[in-house]
Amino acid sequence: MSTAVVIPARIGSRGIPRKNLEHVGGVPLVQRALESACVSIADQVILSSDDEEILALHTTPKDRGAWAHKRQPHLCEDSSPSEEAVLAALDWMSGDTTYDNVILMQCTSPFTNASDINGMVRMLEAGSRCVVSVYREQLYTWTQTAGITHGQNFNYTAPRLTRQASSPTWVENGALYGMKVDDLRRARHRFFHPVELLEMPKARSVDIDTPEDLRIARILARDIGTRCGRCRSTHVVSHEMGRQCAACGEVQGC
Repeated sequence: MSTAVVIPARIGSRGIPRKNLEHVGGVPLVQRALESACVSIADQVILSSDDEEILALHTTPKDRGAWAHKRQPHLCEDSSPSEEAVLAALDWMSGDTTYDNVILMQCTSPFTNASDINGMVRMLEAGSRCVVSVYREQLYTWTQTAGITHGQNFNYTAPRLTRQASSPTWVENGALYGMKVDDLRRARHRFFHPVELLEMPKARSVDIDTPEDLRIARILARDIGTRCGRCRSTHVVSHEMGRQCAACGEVQGC
């Protein structure tokens, strides 16, 4: 059973111009995703983009690079579904090999590491059909319907439970989506029954969509990123065999 990781990374972005090339911890977002994916146990990594500067980064991982798929312009609009970009990349690869499973990896989640990807690969190879990465919250959420406010995940007319005693809520963090390829081709979207959850720490579940998100990610990179002994970058990729700096390739001293 084989698994491919596809990283869609178009150059356009409505909220942050050229967002996928922005730096966090001294490393472009695209490169952070590539470095983590390329030291995972996934069989292949495919970088899909409409931009030559982004595609040129496919060779940056030290141990193995990724395939670079030049995406067609009609798949790079603001309204273009990421699933169609994934399917186009898989179709492009089909002349060489086919895959049983695919993981859609968003480079706008800068703290996803190889162990997260490995966990999803193992779930898919064990039989899961659809997996989404999440983080755990224990919050009271409210909603309004026709101007009427009510509790969304709790009974607000009953005695109040402590936060610790309340049931957890799972929040989609936008980092990883795992699918059986045949199911994705049939559904043409990323979710189909049954959906299973891969939990990631909340601290590593930042999803960059706005300039404020980017500022938060850069602050967190200083706090939660292990610092490289050679170049002082905070993007040190952790995986089963050890640690490697994504910025300079240093292994010893990281």
